[in-house]
Amino acid sequence: MADHTETERAAGAAGGDGVSPRAGGNGAGALAPRLPKPKPPGYFEGETMTRRALFSGGVVAAGGIATAAILLPAIGFAVGPVFEEEDFPWQSVGPPSKFGEDDYTPVTFSMVTDVGEAGKTLAYVRRRNPAIDTKLMDEYVAISTRCAHLGCPVRWVSPAQRFVCPCHGGVYDAQGQVEGGPPVRPLDRFYTRVTGSRVPVNRRYFVPVLSPDGQWLVFTSTRDAYNRALTEAEQQILERDPSYFAEIYIMRADGSQPRRLTNAVGYDGGPFFFPDGSRIIWRRFDEQGLIADVWTAKRDGTDAHQITKFGAMSWAPYVHPSGEYVLFASNKLGFENFEVFMVDIDGRKEPVRITYADGFDGLPVPSPDGRRVAWTSSRGGGREGQVFLAEWNHDRALAALKAAPDRPR
Repeated sequence: MADHTETERAAGAAGGDGVSPRAGGNGAGALAPRLPKPKPPGYFEGETMTRRALFSGGVVAAGGIATAAILLPAIGFAVGPVFEEEDFPWQSVGPPSKFGEDDYTPVTFSMVTDVGEAGKTLAYVRRRNPAIDTKLMDEYVAISTRCAHLGCPVRWVSPAQRFVCPCHGGVYDAQGQVEGGPPVRPLDRFYTRVTGSRVPVNRRYFVPVLSPDGQWLVFTSTRDAYNRALTEAEQQILERDPSYFAEIYIMRADGSQPRRLTNAVGYDGGPFFFPDGSRIIWRRFDEQGLIADVWTAKRDGTDAHQITKFGAMSWAPYVHPSGEYVLFASNKLGFENFEVFMVDIDGRKEPVRITYADGFDGLPVPSPDGRRVAWTSSRGGGREGQVFLAEWNHDRALAALKAAPDRPR
């Protein structure tokens, strides 16, 4: 849980005792075993938000992060399908001295010549860092700015070491792997090489969600809606909401041994692996797309169980590096009042509230060492959001979870 430190003035401060919420203010809030504000203004029993509302407009809290510097990839995405089959020559993006190991440098280049601004795209480039790029042999990393959710432009937030999509709240780590929000796969990359005194880039390529050992990839697919005959009712659903048929699949990194892991009515999506690769975690919506909960299973699909039962939209789960609990976002307290919660890894306890601010707080991501947490919040005012960072106290988090009431079975 978050400790109150001087560095949290911009990141949001936590309660002084590490268990109870801080009186007044709009800080990150410390962990508490019960909810002190169950009915904020505008809340009413049974109120929900649909999946479509969430992904198309519900998380506009992150919208204010966008700037003019990221408009070019948006134009490129709009016309991208027209150009993707064209031959793409290697293009220089600068000398090797322009790029470091610890931070990305934005570069602009033309995907297609003779079409003006529409043919340009933006990428983030850095030199390979042996400390984190253990599976990468290329000397340079070039990340696409096209979000893997709906193609919106992402931006690199250097202080948080994260890529953030301002449109629908997608969050990616420094290697472009999904850490939160609706994206179902990592950011694409561009091929790179070194030629003399220049670093050229080439065509974009797909990066799968790999297990920590690099042997498996997990993904969401709607293929079940297209590889069999649908009933008349299912056909109507497909025309209205194709994501209804989304299920979780896993296969070897070389594409062999594909296997379907879920078979439930409604959307299953956003899967990724536990830190040790033993299990996967994802969000599951009900048949109406109104309520979502967090589920986990072994990576072969067995031992699947629900770890939240909130009667609300609970999504964007992220496993703490300790493997003992999960951080997630939920609108349990109101239609647009998303807060960050945590729940024990087995879902035996009631979730514990983390943030205490009106509006949107969500997309929580702990640091690799588990000592900090980054999240998106609109606490700055209006409906715009920014990325916040706070210290995290693991021992107090465990104490708060232990004090939480058992979840009814």
